[in-house]
Amino acid sequence: MLELDDVRRLVGPFDPQSLAYPWKNADPRLDALSETVQEIAAAAERQKESRPATFERIWKAAHAAAGLPAPQIDASTQSQVGVPFLSEPWYCCAEPTRDQLVSIGVPKPVLNKAVATADGFV
Repeated sequence: MLELDDVRRLVGPFDPQSLAYPWKNADPRLDALSETVQEIAAAAERQKESRPATFERIWKAAHAAAGLPAPQIDASTQSQVGVPFLSEPWYCCAEPTRDQLVSIGVPKPVLNKAVATADGFV
């Protein structure tokens, strides 16, 4: 996608800390909402909050960002089907959370005389 002029105009230089090309939305409210939703999701995961409670917090945040009152969520229509968490590592579109990036740790030092083997570097 970086080959497209439209995309290159939107993104900044590669940020090795976040492993991403940062960009800002034309509407700063969307960037603020994205930050809020990521904070809610990360806190919910750390606190093992229920999925319905987390969804309700995101629901209210999204409506507040749009300047709209959040309609009451009808608890009787909630599904009992297990839905994967968006932060699960296998999920195809998941971006690592800040907590997950921190857990990766510090890069290991480069070895000057590394030798390639069948199962890695020695």
